[in-house]
Amino acid sequence: AVEMAAVYSDVRTTGLSAGVALPRSDRHDSVLCVCTADLDWDGEEEMIVATYGQRLLVYKLAETKGSASTSSFSAPEYKVVWECGLAQPIYNVFYADLIGDGLPELVVVTLFGIHVFQHDLASASFRCKQRLSVWNRAERLRELIRQSGQEPCI
Repeated sequence: AVEMAAVYSDVRTTGLSAGVALPRSDRHDSVLCVCTADLDWDGEEEMIVATYGQRLLVYKLAETKGSASTSSFSAPEYKVVWECGLAQPIYNVFYADLIGDGLPELVVVTLFGIHVFQHDLASASFRCKQRLSVWNRAERLRELIRQSGQEPCI
């Protein structure tokens, strides 16, 4: 590889001196593109890195140790949570609902083709049911507050 891919944080304050190298990004030739998306539906976006060396690397922001009350800036850490090899160099990657089912797909454009990675429908169904359950509980709470005649605090 030419060099490791890096993420720069707090650029306004630190300039380009606070770069964090992405693990294993130097093993697969040049990084050609990056996309962010919440692939695992946990509310936090993952970083999808695509390389000329025919690899997709998916990074997640690692849990940081230490107190949230510290005022000093600490650089984030990333870990590889998924890696996939393809047959050709990868030129673009994006996350969009191509088939109109309400679930976005990970689309990977390579030298000789387009690959579409879809979510597992059982996982998608489970997540939808979880979110609907939370929504229904919130609606019941709102109705109870309305019936009690009290002003909601939110």
